[in-house]
Amino acid sequence: MGVPKKNHKKIGVLGGTFDPPHVGHLEISKFAIKKLKLKFLIWAVTKKNPLKNKSYFSLQKRVDFSKNLISKVNRIKIETYDDTIRSSKTINLVKYLKKKYKKSEIFFFNGIR
Repeated sequence: MGVPKKNHKKIGVLGGTFDPPHVGHLEISKFAIKKLKLKFLIWAVTKKNPLKNKSYFSLQKRVDFSKNLISKVNRIKIETYDDTIRSSKTINLVKYLKKKYKKSEIFFFNGIR
């Protein structure tokens, strides 16, 4: 049936390790906010890339770097969910966000190298 228009919000989620966060993450986020008319976009920073043995930077450093990079874009939020959802799997994040933002349309993006 779809999301009711009255309380309808469009939310974007860019998931990844952001190891390190960079201008490409920022530009794709600003593009998505504009083109999809998003209320806001979340950078869902995960603890570890399952395809890599080790991260270059700690989770806290990546969060701090991310906050610094997006400081002038008030519609991007930095979040970590691994501890909250007790998982780093994308499917579990999607399920969690669908419950949290019931009246919203969620657009999920992820970085691929």
